[in-house]
Amino acid sequence: MELFPYMMVGLVYAVSGLLMKEYPAKKRNYLWGYATCSSMKSQDRWDFAQKFSPQLFINYGVGLLALGLIENYLGAWISTDRVFRIAASALLTLLPIIQTELELKKRFDKAE
Repeated sequence: MELFPYMMVGLVYAVSGLLMKEYPAKKRNYLWGYATCSSMKSQDRWDFAQKFSPQLFINYGVGLLALGLIENYLGAWISTDRVFRIAASALLTLLPIIQTELELKKRFDKAE
């Protein structure tokens, strides 16, 4: 079984999400947790991002794993271009980050 980009990224995202959920970063830092410029503006933003983003990473990770399995089993009947698979993986990996950033903006930019 070939590991498709979906599966590789999905596995990393699911495991990362589970670890972030189980061991959330308490204080702002650049080494562990959901660390972006937006999440590091305040401790409240940081705390929210550490609770909000892990579940997204788990959900997208499981979804990417499922896409990889589907592609693996249906590969004989459908043909997907390698460039398409890589582009789709790149797009899908950005979605949890985009969602978290939008939620941070929605919740905190009004209050600040």
